[in-house]
Amino acid sequence: MNQSDLNIILKPVAAVYNRQLSAEAVAGYFMALRSYTRLQVANAVAVAMAGSRYMPSPAEILTEIKRINWCEPINPYDEACLWLMHVRGYGTPGELTEADILMAKRMAYGVGGVEEAKQRDDKLAASALKEKAALLQRQPELKGWL
Repeated sequence: MNQSDLNIILKPVAAVYNRQLSAEAVAGYFMALRSYTRLQVANAVAVAMAGSRYMPSPAEILTEIKRINWCEPINPYDEACLWLMHVRGYGTPGELTEADILMAKRMAYGVGGVEEAKQRDDKLAASALKEKAALLQRQPELKGWL
């Protein structure tokens, strides 16, 4: 996480609590939260907001980070998708647009890595089709289900 990410997280929070968010305030929050991922901080802020009438302090956010049983995304693409969902205010992955998905791939793999990601996706899809065909060959009664 960097200060820009933290600013993206804290800006709407400050607006909800009708607070001014100075660069110094963001730097102060960053000092306390910099060793955590942007998704950990965003989730912890949301939880802290739900239980407080006041803007969460860095200490309250840290308490929530430690309390939440957090499971890191398994790859950079998943992390990028989750971050875009947070930034865009989406509630489910189904709300991600094709442009969002392309942006997530660029965030995760770089501009040149988008083609590599597409090739990986194509290989996974082909592998899934082969597995389905093999399963149907072994168990033809599943034909209508798969």
